[in-house]
Amino acid sequence: MKLFKHWIFWAVLGIALVPVILKLDGIAQRRLDIEIVPFAWIGLYWFVFCVALSIKAAKNSRAKLIYAYVSALPLCLSLGEVFLSLQAKNDIVAPDEILGFAHKPNASVHRVFKVDEQIVYDIQMNTDENALRVTTDTNKNYQKCIHFYGGSFTAGAGLNDSQTLPSLLAKALDSQEISVVNYGIGGGGAHTMLARLESDRDSVIWEQCRENVSFYIAIPHHIYRTFGVLGGAKYKLENGKAVYKGKFSPEERNAFWAPIQNAQIFSVAERLANQLQKSFIYKTFFGEASKSASLLKNRLYSNGYMANIDFLNLNTTTDLELYFAILTRSYELLAQKYNSELIVILWDNDMHAEFLDKYDEALKAFLRDKHIRFYTLSEIIPDYPKDLERVKAGDFEHFAYRISRWDTHPNALANERIAKFLADKIQSGEITTTPKER
Repeated sequence: MKLFKHWIFWAVLGIALVPVILKLDGIAQRRLDIEIVPFAWIGLYWFVFCVALSIKAAKNSRAKLIYAYVSALPLCLSLGEVFLSLQAKNDIVAPDEILGFAHKPNASVHRVFKVDEQIVYDIQMNTDENALRVTTDTNKNYQKCIHFYGGSFTAGAGLNDSQTLPSLLAKALDSQEISVVNYGIGGGGAHTMLARLESDRDSVIWEQCRENVSFYIAIPHHIYRTFGVLGGAKYKLENGKAVYKGKFSPEERNAFWAPIQNAQIFSVAERLANQLQKSFIYKTFFGEASKSASLLKNRLYSNGYMANIDFLNLNTTTDLELYFAILTRSYELLAQKYNSELIVILWDNDMHAEFLDKYDEALKAFLRDKHIRFYTLSEIIPDYPKDLERVKAGDFEHFAYRISRWDTHPNALANERIAKFLADKIQSGEITTTPKER
């Protein structure tokens, strides 16, 4: 019992608890998808330790005063970690029981992404009362409606509200009769679209729309997302049909990334740096140091620019059935429920995915076979493939239609070109909204 009363025991225990708490944080993130803010608990322990020493010290002694003053340091550390963690969680995305994750209603977030002190983007993202990304320059009367589905390309990652594709199309149309709605969300895809339609998530909007047409912005990585690579709504193939099975768990999602993470070999210094990245204070004040060097060590940047990883190595003739079934069901539901055509905008030759054009021909063949109308980026922006050729030649600094080598989402110019293409098709009558059958 005397051992428990000695300060050395509690000091050694505090040191031993540091790696344990950091390890628990990693487990909590992998299995529960939460951060326990480990350095806040570490700071709290040492605060209590110093206070206990101060209480135990002789009355009016110098040691008592020193311990009391020293206790302020871990307390400030703990409070700072909690405060900055709450700031970091001030996001527009939250867990969702049906979709896996979804936007919050009436939310606003300011995002800054810097590399080597150079700003890649500095944006403001806002959502409306329906928990959808705000579409600027659009009519809100919901007479004729244009619906946009997809992931971050649709939502407008790295762009202000006015620079997203739906907003730019609304501006190009400049119509008092047409409402443009953005259902896109980062990490989403065709499975998110189908889950929204099956659950009647957006029935308030659809009920007000008298005429409709829908667009789905497709990138090859959406195929991988149907397997749970980024979580979200889970579908399984049963008798050739996509059947909803709830949402992917953190374990299911992280299982895809574990082999890549475990295969990485870190030096002692890198391991310490990785642990420091769990500190919100460290990330806030020191996290930008040599950002480009750390990014290039990341597997996502192995090609010299940000690209999703091809680690499933799917067979294009047999392994795409679930994705195709999800698209087919979405196409059928839109027609049955709302008499809305589904038109696909396909980002062929997509450098946002490591495998580039591996699945392009299989996707085009499926869409033709199902008589689903589609347009490719190569068709919409004729000089778009030149962007990819420059990248293949090693030019990572001059992207015509991407935000940056550090973020290869479409930039405002790409969305502007697509919006003009679609506006021309709509105004010429090639693409039309169709009245909802009553």
